[in-house]
Amino acid sequence: MNMMKMVGARRRVLTLLIAGLVAALGLSPGAGGAPKQEEAATIQTFAGYGDLLTLSSPPVSGISVPGTIQVSGRSCCSTVLIRCSRQDDPAKFANTFVTVGDDGGFSATVWFFDGPGRYVMDIAAVPRGETVFRVTCRLVVDNTLSTIPLAPRQYSGYGSDLEINSPIASSNRVSDFVTITGKSAFPAVWTSIENAKTGQRRDHIAETLPNGDFAITIPLDVGEGECRISVASRLIAPGTYNTVAEYLVVVDPAPIDMIEPAYRGGTILACDRFLIKGVANADGVRVDVERDGKSAASLKRSRAGAFGLWIDPPAIGEECLVTISSLHRDTNRCVPRRKYRVVRVPKIPLLDDSEKRQIQWDDAEIRVLAESIASDARDSYDRLRAIHDWIASNLAYDVRAAASGDFGPTDAISVIARGGSVCQGYANVTAALAAAAGLRVRVVGGEGIQEGIRESHAWNEAEVNGRIVLLDTTWDAGHVKDGRFVRMPAAIWFDSSPEEFSLSHSGGLIIP
Repeated sequence: MNMMKMVGARRRVLTLLIAGLVAALGLSPGAGGAPKQEEAATIQTFAGYGDLLTLSSPPVSGISVPGTIQVSGRSCCSTVLIRCSRQDDPAKFANTFVTVGDDGGFSATVWFFDGPGRYVMDIAAVPRGETVFRVTCRLVVDNTLSTIPLAPRQYSGYGSDLEINSPIASSNRVSDFVTITGKSAFPAVWTSIENAKTGQRRDHIAETLPNGDFAITIPLDVGEGECRISVASRLIAPGTYNTVAEYLVVVDPAPIDMIEPAYRGGTILACDRFLIKGVANADGVRVDVERDGKSAASLKRSRAGAFGLWIDPPAIGEECLVTISSLHRDTNRCVPRRKYRVVRVPKIPLLDDSEKRQIQWDDAEIRVLAESIASDARDSYDRLRAIHDWIASNLAYDVRAAASGDFGPTDAISVIARGGSVCQGYANVTAALAAAAGLRVRVVGGEGIQEGIRESHAWNEAEVNGRIVLLDTTWDAGHVKDGRFVRMPAAIWFDSSPEEFSLSHSGGLIIP
């Protein structure tokens, strides 16, 4: 099947919107083009200013503000555009669209997104009978705030599609998760978070309430560092949303960094006594296991550092919850950070002779390769991760075979020799190497759901440290762009939560 388009149409739509905004809106000076006044403390005005809008705040140019400025006035137009650009780098700019009220008044809070320094503010409107915004006044503002704000950068359509109420803060450094709230005119709100360095990306969707309110919580599990959060609500094509705002954030280490499972909440599929482990970046950690309403602290450690705990699986039909909290040593206060529901599932059966033709786990070359890949792994989880990473980095998706339907041999030995295949070949190699490394594993056939389209697909389930791990080495190898495979190894689909995995993979284990 075709590879998952990790960026795909959504990013292209966003790019076109921004490009169109710059080119089509123009931000041309008013007729004549020359400012009437030049004094540093006086707002520059252009011909046509009086016909389009009057500015009441700020009263003068050249003022200093900590991060934001309030802009207000009156206009005969329906929309006012405020563009802020750095004076030393005009390519860095942000637009704020302001809807003019029925009484002709407008007001907006404008954020300076690109750090401290001097900004040029162009305030524009569209004259009657025209389609291009005309700059009517210009002023300069010094931003004294040393941090980048946590505020939505707005694009075309903002306000008509959705309103964002929070978060808004003076610093864009975040940790653990971000919750975005607001109001939307559409049934759902879509967000995408992407790590700027690694390209790891996850999508989240939340339904809006009948009154339009929404709240969507985004786990910051794509890695530390600079990340971009895109927000949209209007569906313009299957699986494609009109992005109208974004946050630029810097993700700091979370108080609790989970290693196993890799996801931050959801269901744990336990088939035996299973392991959880992670790192407490706060003072300490506490793990509570609740069975049928009765809770007990299974682990309480009043210091930072790595932690691990083996937990007995629940009985069939038993309710079992695991809560992992950060423990603050001075106050002995616990703050819940991770919550998992644990359900018992059957063990994965061993591969049988009928599967040898495609999976070939007992072949000498497969065994030697598996041993070399996982030689430094400490346990079964690390062995599986090493195998996943090797496949994602070394096999190429066969775009031509997927398009023609002539897949060629998809058995593990043939795929490794050829250096690539379609999803069935990826899954067979994953199973062969994992089984050769001593793991219980199986190939799962079903449907992959991308951009609202269902196609035949194959992936894997493996049993490691007492639980079932879901993984898709095909989608983690890269993506297809303009008919070519673009290698971009990632770990988005390694040990994803069953809830998240089932949104795009139909088949395999069903969440009880």
